[in-house]
Amino acid sequence: MKTLIVIFAFLLFSCDNHQRCKSYNVAAFTHYQINQGTVESNRMDFLIEIFDKPDGNVIFYLPPDEMLESTGWSVSITDKSKGFFKIANIWSQASNKLRYWDENWMEEYEFVWIKKGVVGLNTENYDGQVVNLFEYPDRSSNVSGRFANPQTVVVLDVCENWAYVEAKDENNKPIYGWLPPEDQCANPLSTCS
Repeated sequence: MKTLIVIFAFLLFSCDNHQRCKSYNVAAFTHYQINQGTVESNRMDFLIEIFDKPDGNVIFYLPPDEMLESTGWSVSITDKSKGFFKIANIWSQASNKLRYWDENWMEEYEFVWIKKGVVGLNTENYDGQVVNLFEYPDRSSNVSGRFANPQTVVVLDVCENWAYVEAKDENNKPIYGWLPPEDQCANPLSTCS
């Protein structure tokens, strides 16, 4: 009987969690490895695959944004499926904001898909305040990890405007959890503080 109660509680929470995650709105950036220092900023051969749909065809390879000091591109995650994030068109964001496109090396699509785990964001704790990661995208859930050092984290999943991330604790060991929206910074050049 106890096993049935545990299974029922798990299913109830899973359904509830699924219902809360009907929309996705997380801003992040590509090429986060440059911010983490694991890839040199001048490495233009570091390309990210951009897909037409989840498990679809690669439609182009995205290099770092050399006009912005070889950093990543800002993206808006609007959906997810099969290990992929749907992102608002990078081309239109860049051409509308920066207006420097001399070559049409990137075709224009309304939305494109990128693999989960290839985008990141900065944490907004420049003054050393402690950032809590949560077990679920809900402040009332248990804290799964915490850190005080500002850092670039990897986005592995999204729910509403929460991001499930891989971060580093004070001993530089990986920790995982849901990062609240107020602790996220999607600017690859800043911690937004």
